Amino acid sequence: MAPTLERLEARERNEQAELGRVVRVRWELLGLEIDGASQAARQAAKLAVQRVIAASMAEQPLGSPAFRGTVVLIHGLAQNHRTWHSSARSLPAHLADHGYEVLNLDMRGHGLSRRLGAPPARRVDDYVDDLCRLVGALPRPPFVAGHSLGAVVGLRSAPRVELAGFVHWAGLYTFARDNPTLRAAARVGLVLDRGVPDSVAVNWRHAGKLIARLGPVSDAVNAVAPIQGWGRRSFEVPLLRERVSRGFDVTGWPVMSEMSRWALGEPIDDGSFAALEALPLLVFSGESDRLATPEDGLACYRASRSQDRRYVLFSAESHGFSAGHLDIVLGERAPRVVWSELLAWLDARSTQ
Repeated sequence: MAPTLERLEARERNEQAELGRVVRVRWELLGLEIDGASQAARQAAKLAVQRVIAASMAEQPLGSPAFRGTVVLIHGLAQNHRTWHSSARSLPAHLADHGYEVLNLDMRGHGLSRRLGAPPARRVDDYVDDLCRLVGALPRPPFVAGHSLGAVVGLRSAPRVELAGFVHWAGLYTFARDNPTLRAAARVGLVLDRGVPDSVAVNWRHAGKLIARLGPVSDAVNAVAPIQGWGRRSFEVPLLRERVSRGFDVTGWPVMSEMSRWALGEPIDDGSFAALEALPLLVFSGESDRLATPEDGLACYRASRSQDRRYVLFSAESHGFSAGHLDIVLGERAPRVVWSELLAWLDARSTQ
């Protein structure tokens, strides 16, 4: 039986697409059954998918051809839907205002999916299965944009389901090859892994709240840290506090262990994604990103055989914005610099 999306909540509301620009949207909370679960488990636990469309298109059904296209957003490790949305800056509202239907997925065990009873993943491919199931519930192929680990989820899904295009957004491909701190952490993690049950989940919300409490000092600390989360002075302080305090989440220990193996050389892509010639590919990298470095993005771009591929490095020289890992999505300069690149790429490949 084909997967279906159940509408759980719906309302119209105003959202700030960016500072000074308010958009009237229809917001819906959709529930997606978890694949492979028993009937009782499916009834008790669902994946949360937030659908955002322009209020003027409120009567349009899921995947309607009246939309320019459907865009699925996938967050990264120990994050949630707030990767893409804050109180003063919202990529879903921005895209909805330009005629797109946006589906913002909380991966299992994260954000609203955790509230709907979805347990943490035991492997990264659990997330891949969930994304494939979501795509299978849609009447036409969507664009998928994945940030960080979400980009891995997207690229591993691409050989299994038809996509209109894929955005590798500060994503992983040759993870930690040029960051010795991450590789050292990976070695420690794999040693600890021997005694940790697969059911253990790690709560990163405490780290996010600690960063938020540091306030303006957090920017200076981040600037000298070997694992930097954002570029210097790229966030307004209130929005940085909001992003880290509400956007950091819980993740399963086995997923972190799998990423540790990637950091020590296990390949992320077995070649199936790289072999896709017809899939439009857009790769975003930030000059100041030390988590998913520009080398990660370039490796993805160079490995791909896509006949329609583009690589964009957001640097001080090229864009006046030396983007880091989080601010490449929601930083102060992101709407005018990064989102404009995304929208132009989508519009050139949309159905209208």
